[in-house]
Amino acid sequence: MKLLVEITMYPLHDDHLQSIDNFLALLNAAEEVEVKTGRMSTLLYGEHATVMDLLKESMVASHAEEAASAAFVLKMIPGAPRTLNGYS
Repeated sequence: MKLLVEITMYPLHDDHLQSIDNFLALLNAAEEVEVKTGRMSTLLYGEHATVMDLLKESMVASHAEEAASAAFVLKMIPGAPRTLNGYS
């Protein structure tokens, strides 16, 4: 089953741009998940298990950074087509 996820990261410390860049680099390193980054959020599309594994690994790595704490907001649409109205 395919999964579409919209994720936003809110770093809770001063060096927030570096944390966001690091997180996005982890997401973009996965060839089997389609990643589109916008100004306010990032869309992930791929097989359900693969997307969930990528999210878990990337979020754990993000929280493991020194003095890194962040809140993540996710919207998940299982079985979604690659494009939805408003989510191109």
